[in-house]
Amino acid sequence: MALLAQRTMVCPPGLCLSHPAQVRVVASARPAQTRPLRVFLVEDSQLTVDNLSALLRQTGLDCIVGSAEDETTALQRIHGLHQEQPLDLLIIDIFLKAGSGLGVLKKLAGLPGGVSLIPRVVITNFAREEIQQACLALGAERFFDKCTNLDALVEHCHTVLARRNSRA
Repeated sequence: MALLAQRTMVCPPGLCLSHPAQVRVVASARPAQTRPLRVFLVEDSQLTVDNLSALLRQTGLDCIVGSAEDETTALQRIHGLHQEQPLDLLIIDIFLKAGSGLGVLKKLAGLPGGVSLIPRVVITNFAREEIQQACLALGAERFFDKCTNLDALVEHCHTVLARRNSRA
């Protein structure tokens, strides 16, 4: 994958997706792409959805194609969107308005049409070891704390894009 510029994230100490904040991007990387990354976000806080969308846009990824704030809606929308055009990544919070991120992870395996193969990561403010292990056991690739792992989350999104493009 060719990078047009090196990207350096500058996340202020204490930056958390669930609080209004500014993230300064020193130089944005724009990977050569066959098509934009398609990410679905399962998150109950609209503020977090907006902040994460803005953060990813600032790093060259305008990629959030949908979101849901509860388990049932998430599963329906993920299945529907994936049938229209494949999704590249699911970003799933643990606590939702109804149901949970763990429930979403469990039920993804039973959805038809390749949905169970979509890479998924978990973001949460409840980053306890036992929750992390449960998420990984249910198929999450990675586990990110919303307040301390934003750079790693953004890097992972770029890695997913590079991995997808290398297969194209």
